Amino acid sequence: TLPQRSTYYSPISFLYGQRFAGGGSAIQTDPVKHDKQRRITAMAYHKKHLSQLCDGLLSVAGRWMGRLENYSEWIIMCDMLDYVSISATCKVAFALEVPFEYNGDTDVRGMVNTCFNGIKDKLFNPLGCTLHLKKVAKVRTAAKALREIGETFIRETYDKIRNGEPLPDAMFSYVLQEIHEAGGSCSLEEIIDEFIVQFVAGTETTANLMKFVLLEITKNPHVYERLQAEIDRVMNNTTPETYYNDLAGD
Repeated sequence: TLPQRSTYYSPISFLYGQRFAGGGSAIQTDPVKHDKQRRITAMAYHKKHLSQLCDGLLSVAGRWMGRLENYSEWIIMCDMLDYVSISATCKVAFALEVPFEYNGDTDVRGMVNTCFNGIKDKLFNPLGCTLHLKKVAKVRTAAKALREIGETFIRETYDKIRNGEPLPDAMFSYVLQEIHEAGGSCSLEEIIDEFIVQFVAGTETTANLMKFVLLEITKNPHVYERLQAEIDRVMNNTTPETYYNDLAGD
């Protein structure tokens, strides 16, 4: 895809002076740097890695279905899909356990939402948002906290790589392995940028996709019936060991 104007990228790179996604691959406009970053991160999406992450995805899906069965009142599915998306991304990408419950601005989902709201304000109300000092401080704190979570994960995983210990079952572990094998060609700040990109690219986009899918199949019952029939046919005898191949249609 063609790059957007730099004004669209700057709020994601830095939030009110606090580095957020920096020069991560999703917003990198330098072709040489972008190619370098994509070649490293693309290896994490190889089939040999993705097939090993299905257990984490299935565990989140199982928790979600169990939670839905226990609800006795109406729920807002859009909010629930936000929770599920955050939980799935954290589990599969970073081996982090994040509950579905919203525990306020200090939990991971609250921090991500705060940063997204800060990005939106910078894009559509750049003057007005800077006048709300408490809101600016809140956004900066959330952006810093997410980067600190990333730094902790990166440092702990790098220690395991150097010591030859088993790595967490997480997509970003494979990214760090590739960087290490490439001679550590990225700085710590650049790697944290990619950590943040995974949050930005892996949570909101996934949640929005699921929301639109849910909306469309409820509006089109015949599509829902075909979809359910295909799921029953393809996934009927799926086990954790065969899940990836069944899903990929191998």
